[in-house]
Amino acid sequence: MYLYFVRHGKPDYETDTLLPEGVRQAESAARRLSYSGIDRIYSSPMGRAQETARPTAELLGLPVTVLPWARELEGESKTLWPDGVPTRLSKVDPLYYYTEDKRRMTPEEALLKVEAFNDSGFPERYHEISEGLDALLLENGYRRTPEGYYLAEAPNDRHVALFCHCAMQRVMLSHLFNIPYNFLAATLQANFTGITVLFFPSEGQGKLTVPQVMAYGDVGHIHMDTQEPFESHWTHEAF
Repeated sequence: MYLYFVRHGKPDYETDTLLPEGVRQAESAARRLSYSGIDRIYSSPMGRAQETARPTAELLGLPVTVLPWARELEGESKTLWPDGVPTRLSKVDPLYYYTEDKRRMTPEEALLKVEAFNDSGFPERYHEISEGLDALLLENGYRRTPEGYYLAEAPNDRHVALFCHCAMQRVMLSHLFNIPYNFLAATLQANFTGITVLFFPSEGQGKLTVPQVMAYGDVGHIHMDTQEPFESHWTHEAF
């Protein structure tokens, strides 16, 4: 199975809708995804994600299943540590996450022991997103084991797309790969309509599988459609 995480297009966050540029990005992503043979489409309940999913759904004639748990992290993605000023977890000094005591943590230990996670409801949202993702994977034939791997109960060649958000992608990748979120918060970003592709290889029914990253945050569809530089949301550099 192939699982696609697609970040929403460039939004107006105040109205939770796409800007005209974001609409064009969503349309470009739809054309890119149409080549991938997408079989199922899921979406965050937030407007900007559903608007991004719409062109793909219309182009492929597929319904969109809205997943309440797939909404963006909001207040949960901010911490009052260490000075009481709300700060995004991704903006905490990266050196804070790389101290010796934190480097050896499992994801579950990090949720309990990293002070920056303790004052915003983040651990609860982490669990909600993780459980929602596992339910989606089980619906599509793959069950998570207590050890954190996935059992191919019904291995298949589906191409499943989830239109969602940057911060919650970090949570899902943390859960899938058993990497403490504190590492990904400091190091992993995604551009608007960036497409991440995960492959679940399997040797057959009942065999264990480990998801593999085939692409992360790919925005090649924008170049294909416009042949213009795409300005990075994070660095403001054209590439």
